[in-house]
Amino acid sequence: MNEVAIPYEVGLLEDLADPEEAKAYLEAALEDSDQAIVQLALRHVIEAQEAGDDAIGDAVMDEEQLQSSTSDQLWRLIFERRQQPTISLAELERRLEARDATRQTVTSTMTPAIAEPKADYTTNDE
Repeated sequence: MNEVAIPYEVGLLEDLADPEEAKAYLEAALEDSDQAIVQLALRHVIEAQEAGDDAIGDAVMDEEQLQSSTSDQLWRLIFERRQQPTISLAELERRLEARDATRQTVTSTMTPAIAEPKADYTTNDE
């Protein structure tokens, strides 16, 4: 009987294309406190999901993006930012319009009137 061997990673990526399998895989990785294992699991799931979804296109998470997305410092910063007061989009737009109007007024009142020097082209050649 001729069996075709499928490389482990190919089979894994095929399995992880299923959202339930991906979820279980990530949960197992998160049980281990080793950041390298979590990063590798995230990479595998991302690769599997990208391979299974043509709508994502050629977007690929590079090493730096992967490291920053699993950084404790980044998540602390996100958490702190989410605790800060926010404003609505309408309020933001109102503030930006007021700022732009103020800048326009200040700019127009601060523009100095520059007098053109008068050129004297007359000569006293007689």
